[in-house]
Amino acid sequence: ESCFGENDGEIVITQGGASPYQIEVINLNTGINSPYSSNTMPFTISNLDEGSYLLTMELNENCPISTSEVTISSASPIEINTIPLNASCQFCTDGEIDLMINGGTPPYEIIVNGMNDISLDSLLPGSYIINVYDTNNCQKDITVIIENQETILNVKNEELQVKVYPNPTNGIINIESNLDFSEVWVYDVLGQKVAAININSSVIDLNPLESGKYWLHFSDSDISPISIVKLK
Repeated sequence: ESCFGENDGEIVITQGGASPYQIEVINLNTGINSPYSSNTMPFTISNLDEGSYLLTMELNENCPISTSEVTISSASPIEINTIPLNASCQFCTDGEIDLMINGGTPPYEIIVNGMNDISLDSLLPGSYIINVYDTNNCQKDITVIIENQETILNVKNEELQVKVYPNPTNGIINIESNLDFSEVWVYDVLGQKVAAININSSVIDLNPLESGKYWLHFSDSDISPISIVKLK
């Protein structure tokens, strides 16, 4: 078979001798007996499943019957394993798909959302349909979702009953939570801690910071980091 499960195996008979040829093919897996007749050679028997076949051929009444056993082997199936890395925000192109391909017949061609020039290490959040073709044009498809990590964190924090608002902010933000934490650490987009603010009330002043995007980390709690944008 050219591809796994395609049932397109063939047996080509090149036997000489006088015609007509009476041929029987027995599928040794199912026991099905299929008769054929031909006046010419070579003769091709097509659309065969993977498995073993007993081939019996009688050339004419003056020639003995010849038999042989033939095995149709199948190509191994294409297997795709993926490890997705979510994008850090809605418009961030830092999502990744680590793709591992086995089986079939290498080399492989990879098509992503209908295109073959998409880099798998700079992806936006979204759905990606990956088509893998081997050298025999056998195909395997898989869909991978790259999520917005901010959305995941916000859902988790909503479950923990955490609210930070307004976001974006001009400098003053409010924090509401049913959890206890003593300090908020503020990190910039480079991962550097730029502030550590003791929690004495539900109001935090970010006015000393430059405008930009920041991450709020909460001490002594299971709250995931929350991104916030300071406008000015």
